[in-house]
Amino acid sequence: MDVLDGSAWATTSCTWLHTARGVTAGWVEARLARKGPDSQAASPLPDLSAELRKKNPDWRLLRLVLHDEGPEPLGAKRFPVNFFSVEPRPLLHESQDVSVSLATEEDRSAWQHLYVEYRAAQIPPGSLPYESDEAAADAVWGMSLRRQLPGTADILVARGQDGAVLGAATVARLPAADAAGASAPRGYLGDLFVSPTAHCKGVGRALMAEVMARCKEMGFSELCWYCLQSNEKAMSFYRNLGFVPTAATVWQYPEDAPSASG
Repeated sequence: MDVLDGSAWATTSCTWLHTARGVTAGWVEARLARKGPDSQAASPLPDLSAELRKKNPDWRLLRLVLHDEGPEPLGAKRFPVNFFSVEPRPLLHESQDVSVSLATEEDRSAWQHLYVEYRAAQIPPGSLPYESDEAAADAVWGMSLRRQLPGTADILVARGQDGAVLGAATVARLPAADAAGASAPRGYLGDLFVSPTAHCKGVGRALMAEVMARCKEMGFSELCWYCLQSNEKAMSFYRNLGFVPTAATVWQYPEDAPSASG
């Protein structure tokens, strides 16, 4: 985790993906440090890409999540998103035909098949797939191999009565939102997907219920995630569960952006 100084902006970052192939990614959050009448007069958010690439030269993908209005970071592409932030709470689901548990190595093949389908549908138009499907799957799966550390994750899978994998969700551990680290760690819902053959059967709700339960169990102060504003099906799913989004922006830096050399 890094804490970057910005006059009116509070920014935090952490290494995001881990795999034996060395695939890594940078995750950065930026929020106005001050709220109130003077927020509109806040100093512009500095371009963070050069500083972060200098500190983390192995980062191959850098995403900046901007929670408040600010200027366009240089060299990044804008994607409007809806950001969700909720306190973990019980979420009931009535399906008796679906069970959810931590993924095991035996689930890898079935999980990867669904993940590749999901990934193809989630990459925003105009955004290149920076890693192959195999490398991306390795990276996400690798996050689950070293649990309990910031930047690692739990992969949950939903199974039908016959044991078939019907969907999955990835819950990563983020550092505390405040720079001092005084608050509790947070959960980040990296992805949630359901097999096309299992839509409208309660699988997504069962996964979300288990995500909430595990975040509560691990003492997370918050569960957050974002969804492309253009993903109407996913937005309808989250709204039907009672979650209220806030408009935000994800800025994605190209992989071949020049690194700062000093």
